[in-house]
Amino acid sequence: MKSFAPGDVVAGRYELRRPLGHGGICNVFEALHKHTGRLVALKCLNEDYASRADARERLRREALALGAVRHPHVVDVLDADEDRSQPFLVTEVLHGKSLEALLVARQKLPPEDVVTVGAQLASALSAVHAAGMVHRDLKPSNVFIVSLPTGDQHAKLLDFGIARLPETRPDTPRLTASDAVIGTFEYMAPEQLLGRPTDERTDRLRPRDDPRVRRGRRARAGQPRDVIRHLSTGQRVTLRERAPMAPSALCAVVDRCTERSPARRCHRRRGAHGPAAHGARPPTAAPRRGAARRRPRRSAR
Repeated sequence: MKSFAPGDVVAGRYELRRPLGHGGICNVFEALHKHTGRLVALKCLNEDYASRADARERLRREALALGAVRHPHVVDVLDADEDRSQPFLVTEVLHGKSLEALLVARQKLPPEDVVTVGAQLASALSAVHAAGMVHRDLKPSNVFIVSLPTGDQHAKLLDFGIARLPETRPDTPRLTASDAVIGTFEYMAPEQLLGRPTDERTDRLRPRDDPRVRRGRRARAGQPRDVIRHLSTGQRVTLRERAPMAPSALCAVVDRCTERSPARRCHRRRGAHGPAAHGARPPTAAPRRGAARRRPRRSAR
């Protein structure tokens, strides 16, 4: 079945302009709403998946997931419909880079940016979990860093294609068996890899823990089963080992969020998730050279 392409007018109102991105299953285009003149992002299935009923159902479910949560750090869904038996999803168009592209360009982020982005994602995930959902595919390519005029970092959580929706909805049939392994295995929590039940503790943005990547070099690729075995049972690399200069409070939070056992990870009942909620703060500016230090007053006796 043919997928949409630039130049197509979808559902009589969205004129596809240029590609914005593509993944294994979907394409995303910049589109012009012919009646309002607004530029939007339109997500649709690529040609390899356009004829697959399960892929079409996943895109419909993603629309339901995004429609169930409104949050400043979750991409805003504007419309969802079908044209020529093909579902599509319309969201706000974002300007910036994915967190993955940012990491490729910079290699690493300063601690203050890690805390800022981490706190924003934690806030978004709190809203997702409050709606009864689990994202299940949290990774840098699914986090978009919007470029703001002020220069501040503004994260947006994307791609709810494999999110677990509330099972109280009668119109959302289960697409996978309860013990099915779905997600991106390099970023999966151990319980996902082993096909065990997932909950909000599964949604933690963990560093890519791939045994093929060590000391900044990529070794020859191994078999996926070897990678999965390492991720679920192998030695865990702490943030201190990865980034010796990272603040201790940040290391403690990241290591807690990436514990093998879900019971040992940060949990919402502590009040909030995220670096700032557990004591990690952006480094404060050092005092100016030559600035006088105030001495504490001695109490009169």
